Amino acid sequence: MVRVFALARELAKTRRGVSYKELAERLDVSRRSLYRDRDYLSEIGFAIVEVAPSRWKLAGDPREHTWLDGARRDELLALFVAQRFLGSSNQLAMGRALARLWRRLTDADRPQLLATDEVPLSVGAGAPLRDPAPEHIVATLEAAVKSRRCVQLRYRRPESGAISERVVEPGFLHAEPSADAVYFVAWCRLRDDVRYFAVHRVVSVALLDEKPTPRPALAAANRSAAFRLWWRDRVKRVVLRFSVRAAGGIRERTWHPSQTLADTPDGGVQLTLDVAAPEELERWLLGFAADVEVIEPTWLAELLRERHAAALALPVATSIAPNRYSAKRARALSPGDNDAPQDVRQLLSPRSRRLRTNPSDR
Repeated sequence: MVRVFALARELAKTRRGVSYKELAERLDVSRRSLYRDRDYLSEIGFAIVEVAPSRWKLAGDPREHTWLDGARRDELLALFVAQRFLGSSNQLAMGRALARLWRRLTDADRPQLLATDEVPLSVGAGAPLRDPAPEHIVATLEAAVKSRRCVQLRYRRPESGAISERVVEPGFLHAEPSADAVYFVAWCRLRDDVRYFAVHRVVSVALLDEKPTPRPALAAANRSAAFRLWWRDRVKRVVLRFSVRAAGGIRERTWHPSQTLADTPDGGVQLTLDVAAPEELERWLLGFAADVEVIEPTWLAELLRERHAAALALPVATSIAPNRYSAKRARALSPGDNDAPQDVRQLLSPRSRRLRTNPSDR
């Protein structure tokens, strides 16, 4: 069986065919044994064809016979796509296992798209981290989760860059595709609550001998009603009204398991969610600008108004003198400027500029 399988592999990987003399030398078998193995392959359905005088191969494209090495071509493509979708979570043990599998099946150290000109698929890479977590930090956190041991870590806050030191009790590792990052979910003794620590912001970590006591909140965090990540032990209702322009995109996705949709009289849509931390929606909602109205909670509506007002108050350009700026901008970005979309040209009209630059009209 080993000899027959080896013959099938040699016939599969050649394009121009190979002579039985060469095969006998490569496999170190006699011609008589080789002929018997060839007949056996033919009997069980392998199509062996003569492509040139005394040169033989398996019928079909050699790239379609990679299953003889453990995987078919479409299976290798699926593995490639899975690795791309992993994003930053390829640092975890699962990601390393996929990398080993890829090397074993393809003899390639790094995943590369196979035969780009023949594959009708493109996979986006998202926004990968510039500085992913070092391997020893990821390995220590995985060991903490597996052994259920506390860890002492130093953590860098993204806003200020300040580094704090704390002891945490491990829960689980969470890979979040929307953020292209891995999070260490743990009970933080400093905050006396569940926290999601971005693994790439962990400066250092040390495994302690202490075993934590069971924390029901950690189990609940794994079934959290969070919009994306932020965990709370309670949920709040959020009601959002989207304009006609944004309604189509809102209707075609499931934004949260609790969502309900209702059409509005003007052709828009109202989205209702029950989420753990409504403040996590802030950045998502800011991207819709005037195409979304927060009905409840009112404090979230006020927060968005403050953010938009702060953005509107920012100077548009500081390199142009005020007395010359308006005229120059009107010439450069006039409503007739064909480089700007129609709705943008309307926003840049002289009347619109006067309204937006007069604080009393905001």
